[in-house]
Amino acid sequence: MRVRCVGGIVRDEAGRLLLIKRGHAPSAGLWSVPGGRVEPGETDAAAVVREMREETGLEVAVGPLVGTVDRPGGDGVVYEIHDYEATPVGGVLSAGDDAADR
Repeated sequence: MRVRCVGGIVRDEAGRLLLIKRGHAPSAGLWSVPGGRVEPGETDAAAVVREMREETGLEVAVGPLVGTVDRPGGDGVVYEIHDYEATPVGGVLSAGDDAADR
């Protein structure tokens, strides 16, 4: 089974990459770009906006697709991850939802 996921790639003025420390499986304790599953009927862009708000507190404008990767999960699941550039346009940076830290 394939599960479509998205990630948001955000860099600050100094070029630092925004990462979160995953708080839940399948990657609990690991650092990654913020993101998650695309909900049924949701576009990739809408999923990036939602996931960034939930995990970082930031409102973002979604840019172009940067790349796609497949990550194997348990029980035959493959996470198909589509990472997009994202630019903060509001909100306050804070760890939330699935993020244990940022």
